[in-house]
Amino acid sequence: MSGIFEKELLIDYSGPIDFAVKKELVALLREKVNLYVTDAGTRKRCAYIFEELLTNPHEYYKTKQMDEEPIQVSLELVNKSVIEVCISNTILKTDTEALLSRIETVNQGNEEALRELFHQTIGSETMSNVGGGIGLISVKMKNGFSYTFEIAGKNKTQNLFCLTTSITVNP
Repeated sequence: MSGIFEKELLIDYSGPIDFAVKKELVALLREKVNLYVTDAGTRKRCAYIFEELLTNPHEYYKTKQMDEEPIQVSLELVNKSVIEVCISNTILKTDTEALLSRIETVNQGNEEALRELFHQTIGSETMSNVGGGIGLISVKMKNGFSYTFEIAGKNKTQNLFCLTTSITVNP
């Protein structure tokens, strides 16, 4: 590939998400990261972040009884230094505003604010019902990168939601 960015597709998946699929995707990520990263701490952080990001749609679907809904996942290695993670899933239109508000709050939070938000969220039923719970917060705390997102209408009751973030693998 030519241009400013050299990108390599690491993972491209589309289909249902359950515990077994999540486990396979994390194992594949570990295998790919091991090719580029020698630091064990960075490898562990990458796996943790990816697993948390996969857990969000998995848990949301389980809560909303939407088990048959697919997700789309792509990971690209950019300039052998950053992994871009994009996860797309269906979200109910009634939950969209609360999720977007939560992402904005997480994106704007510094370390102290995120720690406080994390403690407020533990045990809270509100955000676990719409997504954007402790996984979203902990990934930002471990990663430092903000989230970007896109929303597209899917049908009368659902939106397609795409969440993107990056993971530094080789500073």
